[in-house]
Amino acid sequence: MAERWVDPGTGTVTVADKAFGQDVRPCNEAAEVSFAHKTGFTYNYLADAGIVRSLNGEDGARGYGGAPQGDYIVVMMSNLGYRYSDPRQAAVAQPVCGDDPGNDDGVCYTEKFAALGRSVDAILRRR
Repeated sequence: MAERWVDPGTGTVTVADKAFGQDVRPCNEAAEVSFAHKTGFTYNYLADAGIVRSLNGEDGARGYGGAPQGDYIVVMMSNLGYRYSDPRQAAVAQPVCGDDPGNDDGVCYTEKFAALGRSVDAILRRR
C-alpha cells in the first residue's frame, strides 16, 4: 500500500471516506513487489492494468531472466464483474458492491484476482 494512504499512527487505510480497519504496515514490510494500477469495474466487466515493480535492491536478488530487477506490466480483462463474488460474501445480508461505487461497503474484487496475480508473478520468477 502506498504510504500516502496509510495513517502513520494506526497503519490503517482510508480511501474516499472508506476505512479499511487493518494495520497494513506488516504487509508492506513483507512485500516483495509494488503494484501501481488502474481498474475498471462494473456489474459484468472487470479490467485491471498496472506496473509491477520489484522492491528488492539493485543486487538483482529478485530479477527475472538475468535482469537486475523484476519489473513488468500486467493487464487483465474479464466479463466477470461485481455480480460474481467470493463464497464468503454470498451469505451477507447486503451485497458489498452495487451500482454506485460510492455506496459500496467493502472491496468488490474477488480474491481470485490476487491469486491470479501471484501465479503470474511466480511464472515470471522462474524465467
